Amino acid sequence: MAAQETLRLVTDLDGEAAIKLWLAGLGIDSVVKMEVEERTLYWSDGPGMMLLAAEVSERARTWMGETFNLPATLEIGFELDSCRDRSSPQTTILKGTLEFLRRTNADAGLWFDSNKTLMLLKRGDDLILNAHTQQWTDARLKLVTLPHRWESLKAY
Repeated sequence: MAAQETLRLVTDLDGEAAIKLWLAGLGIDSVVKMEVEERTLYWSDGPGMMLLAAEVSERARTWMGETFNLPATLEIGFELDSCRDRSSPQTTILKGTLEFLRRTNADAGLWFDSNKTLMLLKRGDDLILNAHTQQWTDARLKLVTLPHRWESLKAY
């Protein structure tokens, strides 16, 4: 089974602009637009994963606002290849996300392990990294160039 990681954003960018900007940090520029049941989705392939961007439903936006004070408008999902090591794609997701946040200053939350682990939460200038996960390796911490603090983060 493939792992699914999720980046939820509060941004004025549409799905196409957001996914293109996220991928630009990795040097990838191919995005496909498709319509699925009255919903516009954008997808691309990345190293060891597939990316999919779409607007967040009103119900999910309300829940995210109430639960995390993060009324997400857009979601980028990452489906990791099931036959590969998940560590490298997860590091790539962190790299792309941190670069995206640096460029846009968007509010965001990044979930790993099929939404079971909240890796980071950013609201305004406040970037919080989850202090209670083994996922923050030395190599991954070197990717964090924004001021941050450590805190225990609950995924839901």
